[in-house]
Amino acid sequence: MSILDKKTTLHSVKCRDIRCGDNYYQIYEVYLGIHPYTKKPVRLAARSREKLRHKIEDFYKQLTFGGEMSVLLTTYQSVDAKNAIDMLAKAGLNIPLSECVRRVLESSDGIAQCTTTLAAAYERYLNAQTGKSDDHLKAVRSRVGKFVETFGAERLLSDVTPKAVSANLEGRLYNASDSKTKTTFNNHLGYVKTFMQWCAAPEQALIRESPIAGMRLKTKEWTDPEYMKPADVEKLFRVLEAHKADAPQDLADAILSFFCGVRQCEIERVRDGESAVRISLEQRNVRIVKCKGSLKGVKPRSFTIPEQALAWMKSFDFMAASQVSNKKFREHLNAYAKEAKVELPKNAGRHTFITMHAAAYHDQNLLTSIVGNSPDVRGRNYDGLTFEDEGKAYFDIMPKAS
Repeated sequence: MSILDKKTTLHSVKCRDIRCGDNYYQIYEVYLGIHPYTKKPVRLAARSREKLRHKIEDFYKQLTFGGEMSVLLTTYQSVDAKNAIDMLAKAGLNIPLSECVRRVLESSDGIAQCTTTLAAAYERYLNAQTGKSDDHLKAVRSRVGKFVETFGAERLLSDVTPKAVSANLEGRLYNASDSKTKTTFNNHLGYVKTFMQWCAAPEQALIRESPIAGMRLKTKEWTDPEYMKPADVEKLFRVLEAHKADAPQDLADAILSFFCGVRQCEIERVRDGESAVRISLEQRNVRIVKCKGSLKGVKPRSFTIPEQALAWMKSFDFMAASQVSNKKFREHLNAYAKEAKVELPKNAGRHTFITMHAAAYHDQNLLTSIVGNSPDVRGRNYDGLTFEDEGKAYFDIMPKAS
């Protein structure tokens, strides 16, 4: 046995003189044996023989009732073990602490404790986005980058918890009195969740699993998507038509947006050539090669140019105009809307086209081939917003030349 018997220890008490500065004092100590795990000597000490005797008596009483481990645990270890036992009992689990530890070790899969900071993980994540669209990179920096900055760049990935993330995003982005901030909150949360999921992927293994994978988006009340009425779109295009000599690229982009439903990020890729977007007026065809999601395996889409869009394209040198860089198209369009005295909602062109096409033609397959949305997304957001006669009026908006 590693601990000596009581009789032996009581007969082996020793007295030593201890120097403290210029003074000396006596201390009584006794050797009890060897700790079974640390292999270090176990000793007791006191300022008097009588106090030491009481300590020895208490030690062996505890040894008698609790066994060898009861006298070798530190106070913290004893309290920690008691808390763990209470937690198991509260949960209705009748299993020993050693079984809990065994299960944790077996489920570790050899992945070490997280030591990666948010800053280091974010830098690797940003490098992994190379080649993706400018809009995507901008969103990653403004959402994930801002989260890392405000949450604490030097904090560990393991510090990211649902409660902490919610507090961070709500404090910065959410206002209970403004329902629109729910969308902002959800957009940022979606990007942060994607980032954390990337960190947990086997290829990175920066953390065992994403701690926020189960976080839910805020539920938003239904609101109709904003779109423009045919009369307002016609006013806008009359202004665009009036400026086509000095800014033909604006009219070209507006045609692709309002009369073909092409996404703005896809319109910008027209300037990259046929490897990104191929347009043929002779064949009446548009093929979006680098469509949204192309880097994630989404296949290109191809559609026949609608009659209305083709008429507008043939009213000027559309092909040349579509190749002119137009980074400030949205800014220009706002100015044209102001000149036309009409309201211009966000993503007005694509939203208006989908809404009006669904109302005018009721051809889900055709609309899917043109805009690339799934029937479920389109049906949930755009169908039934307006009447057929309004849809038909929209597609009667033609250039003056025709």
